[in-house]
Amino acid sequence: MKPARLLLSFTGILAASVAGYFLMAEASPQQLTDLRDDYRFAFARSFDAQKVVAIDTHNQTKVAEIDFPHKVGDILVSKMLDMLFVNDPENNAVTPVFLKDLSLAPGFAIGFTPVQSILGPEDQFAAFVGAEGELLVFDLENIRPIYQNAGFQPGARIAFSASGHDILVVEGERNQLLAINLEAGKIVGVADLTLKAGTRDISAVTRSLDGHTGFIAVGSEDRVLVIDLDSYRITRSIPVGDAPVRPYATNDGAYLLVANELSRDFNVIDMLTLDVVTKIETGIAAQAINTGFFDTRAYVMPRDGGTMAVVDLMTLKQLDSIELPGPTDDGLVTSDMETLLAAIPSTGQIAQISVRQNKVQALINTGLEDVRGTKMGVVNAICH
Repeated sequence: MKPARLLLSFTGILAASVAGYFLMAEASPQQLTDLRDDYRFAFARSFDAQKVVAIDTHNQTKVAEIDFPHKVGDILVSKMLDMLFVNDPENNAVTPVFLKDLSLAPGFAIGFTPVQSILGPEDQFAAFVGAEGELLVFDLENIRPIYQNAGFQPGARIAFSASGHDILVVEGERNQLLAINLEAGKIVGVADLTLKAGTRDISAVTRSLDGHTGFIAVGSEDRVLVIDLDSYRITRSIPVGDAPVRPYATNDGAYLLVANELSRDFNVIDMLTLDVVTKIETGIAAQAINTGFFDTRAYVMPRDGGTMAVVDLMTLKQLDSIELPGPTDDGLVTSDMETLLAAIPSTGQIAQISVRQNKVQALINTGLEDVRGTKMGVVNAICH
């Protein structure tokens, strides 16, 4: 089914069942109502204000607020459908939003409180995760659940395979990685993670560029596991710094980047040899990594303080840091690799940073509290 036909089908189904239910977002004089340009508009949510805010990355301005009748959890932006999907933790549901006119559709129930959601590589499948180990994979194109299981470890980490046909579930407390084929609806691979002790201090899988190798950071053991995603075997363990966050694979396939929260340093690992090329003392308690400007620069997003570390991946040297009003969310880099966006929850601002110039272009005031979870329909990262 093509996206245009799907949109008509989706609209028809919802209209037939709940005619007249659609709610328009409350407009302001500057508010735009058509936000279907996935390369231009970014979104972030405010749990407290029950809103999603949209910014225009071209004009560096806030352009819309979308109001919800419930608290707003994690959000997804589907380029294929030109829609938002917003977690509704109060009602164990997800609320769709049409980006053509910002109308809210009736939510679909998922049967548990969603604490995390991710989109597959082609936007067809979305995975919703609950705090107690629940998992639901929903086919957004055909509007139906395709896989559900409530038996995973609480706090399990999930990721899609490169094809989007498998879900990779990391269960640190059970010392295993599970691969679940969504078409067959069954486990097709199990890897022993070789952990010294069960832990929740472990990341989801980061894929290599070709999708055949996976990487998992074990924060409790200060190492990164290398997994053959064809045979589901651990092939190597790489010692890194204290409390590594989820690894980041560069889009050119050259490096695996690992930032460490407690030792406040940054490892650059050669993807061919899997050796640590250099370790840089950034002084930043990391929570995530982004790259931009054709993967020539890496940005270490701060968990505390307002200093963002910048590493030149050509010279493998640290550049001037970027100072912000406070800690950020994980952030993202736009698909043209020119702009880094990061929400600052403590101030309600979204920082727009020029990757080329390595400086803050704008601090966009949203007027909302606790804004975080910045998302766009198309971004630079492809290996998460």
